[in-house]
Amino acid sequence: MRRPVAFSLPALLLALAASSARASDVEGVWALRGWTWTLSRQEATLELLPDAARARRVVRVGGRAVTLDGRWERRGDEVLVRFPRPAGLVGALAGVAPAAEWTGRYRLRDGELVGRCQQPSASGGTATVHERGRRAGSAAAPAGPVVRTPAALEGRLRVDGARFVDPAGRAVLLRGVNLGLKRAPFLPPHTDADLAALARATGANVARLTIAWRAVEPAPLRYDDAYLDALADTVRRLRAHGLHVLVDMHQDLWGGAMAGHGAPDWATLAADARPLPLPDGAPWQLRYLDRRVWGSFEALWSDAPVPATGLGLQEHYARAWARVARRLAAEDGVVGYDLMNEPFFGAEAREALVRLGLAGAPLAARGGVTALVRSVVRRTSFEEELAAALVGLAQAPDRFERLSQALAAPTQRVERRASALYGRVGAAIHREDPDRPLFLEPTGLAGVGVAPGLVRPPGLRAVVYAPHLYDAFVDSGQAWDGDLRRTARALARHVEHARRLGAPLFVGEWGNLHASSGDAARLAHETGALLDDAQAGAAYWEHRPGDEAGLLALAMRPYPARVSGRLVRFAFDPAARRAEVEWVADPAVAAPTVIALPRGCYPGGARATVRAGRAEVEVDEALGVVLVWAAGGDVAVTVEPRD
Repeated sequence: MRRPVAFSLPALLLALAASSARASDVEGVWALRGWTWTLSRQEATLELLPDAARARRVVRVGGRAVTLDGRWERRGDEVLVRFPRPAGLVGALAGVAPAAEWTGRYRLRDGELVGRCQQPSASGGTATVHERGRRAGSAAAPAGPVVRTPAALEGRLRVDGARFVDPAGRAVLLRGVNLGLKRAPFLPPHTDADLAALARATGANVARLTIAWRAVEPAPLRYDDAYLDALADTVRRLRAHGLHVLVDMHQDLWGGAMAGHGAPDWATLAADARPLPLPDGAPWQLRYLDRRVWGSFEALWSDAPVPATGLGLQEHYARAWARVARRLAAEDGVVGYDLMNEPFFGAEAREALVRLGLAGAPLAARGGVTALVRSVVRRTSFEEELAAALVGLAQAPDRFERLSQALAAPTQRVERRASALYGRVGAAIHREDPDRPLFLEPTGLAGVGVAPGLVRPPGLRAVVYAPHLYDAFVDSGQAWDGDLRRTARALARHVEHARRLGAPLFVGEWGNLHASSGDAARLAHETGALLDDAQAGAAYWEHRPGDEAGLLALAMRPYPARVSGRLVRFAFDPAARRAEVEWVADPAVAAPTVIALPRGCYPGGARATVRAGRAEVEVDEALGVVLVWAAGGDVAVTVEPRD
C-alpha cells in the first residue's frame, strides 16, 4: 500500500477524481498537513460549509490559533478557496508580512484533499504550502505549531556519516559561493538586492562567509563586539535569502604586513624576517616563500607565547573562535565553522623547498639545487630565481605529479600539526556551540593534488573534510592548457581522504576563473561534472555583486539540494541544458526531493519528467526548484529547458 505523503501539486494531478464529482463530496472538515519546499511545516483544518459556500481555515501558530473566514467554489475538478485578510491577523504569524488574501486550490483524490495554499511570506510576498489531508471530526485547530515563517530555512543541518541531513531526514547537498571582503569591514558588501539576485541566478543554498581573526581580536584578548554583531546580522540576512552559512576564519599569507587580512599584526611573530623580493608579474602564491609567512605559521604550530599576555598563539586563536561561536550559537542558519583557510608550512617549508628543487629538472639545469641549499643555509636571494623557475616548472602532467609526490611528506607532517590545533579549537567552539559541524581544511597544496595527511582530531563529534580544488596554473593567473587530469587527480584524493576520515566532503573553494583562463567555460563545466560525479558539496570562489551573468553563471549547475532517500547519480549536460537525477526514495521521508534550477541555466523556464518510479513532480518557477514526491523505490527525473 502506498504510504501517504505530505504533499501534492495541482499542475501534476491530472489523474485525480473526474469533474463529475459532486460538491457534497468535499463538504465538511479536513485536517491538512502541509510543507513548503524549505521544510517549514504547518497543520491546519479547512472547513467547507454548504451554506453560502463559506470556508473556514484554522491554523495554529505557536501556542495560538488563527482563524480565517472566506469562501469556496467548485470549478471543474478543483476546489478553490479564498480568505481575505481579517483584522488582527497582521503580526499574528510571527513575523510574516500581511497579504491581501490567502488562496487555496485543491482536488479530491482517493478520499484525500490535496493541493496548495498561497499565504504570506516574510519578504512581503507569498509562499506556497503544499497540503494533503483527510476528513476530520471537528473544526478545532490541530495539534502542532507552524514552524516560523513559510519561507525560512527551518532547523539545523546535522552530519550523519558522510552526508548532511535536514530535520525531515533528507540528504542535503550544499552548493554555493564564497562571500567576503579582505579589507575592513571584513564582511561582504552585498545588499539584500545583491543577495536576491545571487539566489535567483545561481540556485545556491550555501555561502562560505569569510571573516578575519584581526577583526575578531584586534588587540590581545580584546574582542570587537560590534564586528561580531555585524557578523550575526550578516548570517541572518544570508539565511533570509535561502543560504546556509559556513563561517570561515580566512587567511592568505598569514596576515599582517604580508596580506593585510587574516591574523592581526600582534600575532605576527616573525615580522622581523627579511621580506621576499619577487620578480614583476610573479603569481601571488609565490609570496608563501617569504620567511615571514612560514615563520609566523611555525609560531602558531609551536604555540609560541604572545609577549603581551604570555598565552600561546593557539590559545588566542581558540579563544577568538570561541567568541565567534558564542555569538552565533543561536543562529540556525550556520551550517558549521571552517577553522582555518589553507594552513601552511612552518619549519617544514625548508624541507619542502629542498624536495621541490631535487624533483624539478628545470631547477637542477640552472644549478638550482646548489642555490637552494645556499638559500636555506645562508639566507641568500635564491627565492627570486626559484620564483621565476616555478612559473613553468610543472606544466607537464607527469612532472606535476612527480613534484606533488615530492611535497607529500612535509605536507602531511604540517597537516598533522594542523589536526592537533583543530582539536583544541574545536573543543573550545563546542563548549559554546555544542555539536555544530566543524570543517577541517588541509593545506592549499592538497587543493592542487598533493596527497593530504589530515587526521581526525579525537573527541570532535561532527567533522567535515573541506579541501579546496584548483587547477594550479589557472589559479596562479595562467591560461588553462585543456588538461583536466591535474584537477581530477586532486579530487580523487579528496574523495578517498574523506572516506578515510568518515566525513562528508565539502570543497570549500573551486573555480577562481578569470578572463585569461583560456577556455573558462569548458574548465567550469568539466570541473563541475567531476564534483557531480563525486556527489561533493562545493562553494565557488568567489561572488561579487553583479557577477551573476559572468563566469559564475558557468559554474552553477542544477543539483539535488535535498534528497528524500539515497542519491545514486546526477549529471548535467550544459550543451542541451539537461539535468538527470536518480535516487532511491525512502518511504519514511515525507518531504519532497528538491532539485535546484539556476536561472542562468534555464532563463526561459524548465520542465521536469519522471523517467522511472512512481512520483509526482512540479516545477516551481518562482522558487527556482523542481519538487518531487515519491512513495519509495528507484526514481529518475530529467529536467530540460521549456523553451
